[in-house]
Parts: sequence; structure tokens; C-alpha cells
Amino acid sequence: GLKLVRDGCRVAQAYSAPVLLVLAGQQEAQTDYTRSYTTSVETMREAARIAAEAGITLGVENVRTSLLGSPGEYARYLADVDHHAVQAYLEDTV
Repeated sequence: GLKLVRDGCRVAQAYSAPVLLVLAGQQEAQTDYTRSYTTSVETMREAARIAAEAGITLGVENVRTSLLGSPGEYARYLADVDHHAVQAYLEDTV
């Protein structure tokens, strides 16, 4: 995933795009939720450092995934990542 973020940031820079859209991840049936959540937060923090170095913001999209199933989980996730280069990306459904 981090390689994809690194490559995506390079492409975003090349096209002067300020934001790279990402997802928090998926919950695998065989993996404990807490482990998946913690791993995702730790990985997103590393991704945030990569993005910040590139001058890119990571927009975490609000799609329903098996990892973040509610608005409360989504908000908690962003708070737990706690990095200026990671922001909410809210899809306009209107």
C-alpha cells in the first residue's frame, strides 16, 4: 500500500493535483478488527509522512468499507491518524 501511495504522490505532483484519494482499507474475515484498525492507522501515518514530503494531501474517502462502517468510526480514524496531510474526503452524492 505504501508503494502505491508513493507512486500516487509522484503522479499527483506531475499533474499538480493537491490531493490523492485513498481508502482506509478492508476488514478481512480471518483478521481481528482491532488488529486491522491499528495496522491501518499505523500505515496511514507512514503514508501521511510520504505525502507530506511530496506536498500532497491524502483524502480518506467516506465510502462504506468493512473497516470503517459508521461516521463515528470514520471520525475516530481520522483523529487517531492525527496528521495534517490526512484529511476527510467527503463524496458529493447530490
